[in-house]
Amino acid sequence: MKEYKKLIDFIYKDKRYAMFIDKKNKYYFMGINDNNQYEYLDIKEFLMLSILFSHPSKIAYIKRDSKHSKISPKVLIGGVVTALTISLSSIFPTILSQLPKEYKDKVDAYHKVYADTLDDNEFNVSYVTDDTKDEDEEFVVDTYTDLDFIHSKTIYDMDYLDLIFEPKEITLKDFNSVIDSNSKISSKFKELIKEYCKDFVEKQPEAERRVLYENLKTLEVEECDKFGLLVASLSPDALACYVRTENKIYVLSDYKYEKGTFDYQIIYHELSHAARTGFYDTKTERKRVQCEGVNFNLVTTAECLNSLFAVSLFDYEETDIAYQLQSNYYKIMVENMDNYQISDYMNHSLGYFVQKLNEENQNEEALSVLNLIQLQYDDFHNDDLKISQDQFYPIYEYISDMYYKNRINSNMTYDEAKLVTDELLEKILFDVPEEYEIDTQYFYDYLNDYCKLVNIEVNHLSM
Repeated sequence: MKEYKKLIDFIYKDKRYAMFIDKKNKYYFMGINDNNQYEYLDIKEFLMLSILFSHPSKIAYIKRDSKHSKISPKVLIGGVVTALTISLSSIFPTILSQLPKEYKDKVDAYHKVYADTLDDNEFNVSYVTDDTKDEDEEFVVDTYTDLDFIHSKTIYDMDYLDLIFEPKEITLKDFNSVIDSNSKISSKFKELIKEYCKDFVEKQPEAERRVLYENLKTLEVEECDKFGLLVASLSPDALACYVRTENKIYVLSDYKYEKGTFDYQIIYHELSHAARTGFYDTKTERKRVQCEGVNFNLVTTAECLNSLFAVSLFDYEETDIAYQLQSNYYKIMVENMDNYQISDYMNHSLGYFVQKLNEENQNEEALSVLNLIQLQYDDFHNDDLKISQDQFYPIYEYISDMYYKNRINSNMTYDEAKLVTDELLEKILFDVPEEYEIDTQYFYDYLNDYCKLVNIEVNHLSM
C-alpha cells in the first residue's frame, strides 16, 4: 500500500482542503466538508489548486492510460485506508469556460493532457506519480539521465558533468578570456561579470566551473523596463531573472551595481543560476544541466540556496537577502550541518540537500519541512490562501532542533538556554515582515520541552 503524509489543512476561495505528499514529492488534495469529512475534488477544483501550487515536481500529473482511467492512489487517513476515486460528469471544455479569466491561459497544458480522455458525458482522471513501477520506492537523489535512443543527456549532479563536457580545469584567465570574446556582453557588464568570476574562483574553489564557463561564451545581459521583465520572468514580483533556454539575464535598466547594494546582490544571484544550469543542444544531441533535479525541486529551496551562494562570494557580510524569512531558515540549516557546505549547492541537486538534511538530523522529515517552508511563502503572497499559524510549527521545531544541537546541553541553566532561543529568533526574524505573524511564543514553549529532554530544569519565572 502506498502511504501519503498529510502536510496541511488550508482554506482557498472560502473552502477547506487538505494537502498530502507522497515519497516522490507530489502533492495530492482532498476537500473537507462542514462535517470535517474528506471529499473528492471536481476537476475545476483540481485545476485551480494545481495552478495555485504549480511549483515544479509538486503536482501529481494526469495519466492517459485509457479513455476512462480511474484514480489509483490510496491515502492513510487516521489509520483508515481510503481510495482516492472520483467520477466526473462534465467535459473539459465546459470546465475550462467556467474557470476565472486569470486561469484560462494557464491551463493549455492541462487541456492537452485531457484531450484523449474527453467523452460526451463523462471522463475519469488518474492521479499518479511519475514512477508507478514501484509505488513504495523511497525518495532518490537525482544524478543524470542518459537516453541513448534519442541522444539526450541531462545532468543533475556535477559529479557526472564529464558525460557532456570534456574534463577541464577552468582558471580565472579562462573566464576573462571568454568574457572578452563574447560580443553579446556589453562593456557595462563585462567588468562586473569578471568580478563575479574572480570571487567565484577565490571564495568557492570547490564549486564546479565548467557550466559557468560554457554559458559565458554566449551569455547576454539585457536591460529592460518592468513590463519587459514581467514578460521574461512571468512574475510580477521579479527583480531580475535568468532564462536558461536563452542563456540570458534580464535586469531592470535602472539598476546601480555598487557593492553593498541589493542591485549588486541581484546580478550575483542571477549569475549563480547561470553557473549551475544550461542548455547545450546541437542538431544531433540534446545536452542539458539542470541541478535543481526532478525528484525534488521547490522554488524557495532553489532561490534561497542560490542567494546564500551568491552572498558567500562577497567580501563583506550580507544579511539582507531575497526571500528573507525563507533564506533565514536555510542559512540556519546550512550553518548547522556538518555534512553540507554551500558549495554543494553548486555541485549537486536539490535532492542531495534533502538527503544530507535527513542524514544530519537522523530522520526523514526534510521533505515535508521544506515543503512547509514553501507553503508559508505561498500563504504570505496569496490573500486567497489561508493557512493557520500552527500548521507551520514543524518548521520551528526542525530549525530549533538543528540550532540547539550544539548549543544547549545539560550543563546549562534555563536562563542560558533561553538566551539561545532569543538568539535563534533574532536570526529567524531578521528583516521579516510582521505580516508573516510568526508565533514567537511557540519557540519558547518548544524550548521548555527541549530542556526537559536534556535534563535542564525549566524556570518558569524566567519566561
